[in-house]
Amino acid sequence: DLHELQQARQPRVPEHRLLTPGYYCGFHVTLEVFFCVRINTHKWHVPCEHEGFQTKLLAFLANEGKTVADITGLFSSTPAPNPALDLNTQLVNAISSLVEKCQATPADSLGYRKLRLFSGIKPTPLGEEEYDSWAEQTTHMLDEWQCSDVIKKQRVAESLKGPAADIVRGLRVTNPHATSNDYGQALETAFGTTDSAADLMVKFRTTFQRGGEKLSAYLLRLDKLLHAVHRRGGMEVADMNQVRIEQVARGALSNDLAALRIRLTYKLKPAPSFTELLRDIREEEEMILERQAYRLLSGYYKGFVEPQPHFSESWRRRLEI
Repeated sequence: DLHELQQARQPRVPEHRLLTPGYYCGFHVTLEVFFCVRINTHKWHVPCEHEGFQTKLLAFLANEGKTVADITGLFSSTPAPNPALDLNTQLVNAISSLVEKCQATPADSLGYRKLRLFSGIKPTPLGEEEYDSWAEQTTHMLDEWQCSDVIKKQRVAESLKGPAADIVRGLRVTNPHATSNDYGQALETAFGTTDSAADLMVKFRTTFQRGGEKLSAYLLRLDKLLHAVHRRGGMEVADMNQVRIEQVARGALSNDLAALRIRLTYKLKPAPSFTELLRDIREEEEMILERQAYRLLSGYYKGFVEPQPHFSESWRRRLEI
């Protein structure tokens, strides 16, 4: 028992005292054999003389139910990250960023270009646009505006008056969730051409350059028809450049010098955009005019005979001498 163990090992260890719930006792015991002393349901760890600091520390942490990782943050210069704190910080930052975006005024809303007025009245009143011109500008601006669809609908509605405004107002009543594209389709149905997309495509394919018409003017006529096909849903934006250049090469006059270069080169490179094609055609037309003017001037100087100065007979003899 503990008393006999105390008598046998008394000279080798110092005195340790164990405090139990029921009594107090003092005894001598060797710690080279025992690392723990259990009395009833209580357990005490008794370090020996030869244990190192690390062993004692691990034993203490185990007794407290902790690990080394739990106390690493206590001795480091930077505290251990708290996952809950990081989550709260990220949430606050996200909410702050969202509030700033909501409060910020879009740059294009400060001074955007308003759409032209359109009422749908015939003949077109002074200061208003015909439907085709208004629809082309509106379609282009709806793609360019960097704002919400609610703002786009407001800008379209503020450019309408008369019968056109009544149509949009009726659409808004029947379909409160209508988009800006729905506004355009309703106006196209009311004021646009009655031809279907297939009919407009046939008209586009059968449009040719007139005699005496510049190639640039022919391109403008073609592009207007092409946009009408697009508004009717018969053409995707990605296909418009290729279809346009093919029709220009096919529908231009055979004796048009500006169209000759396009026929020779349009299959060798990607289809240009409308602005690029119009620029190339106008540059070619200017070069043709310059060459024609140069030829006229060259022919004029070749047929020009420089007049000889008139001298009297006496002066002619003097010059001969």
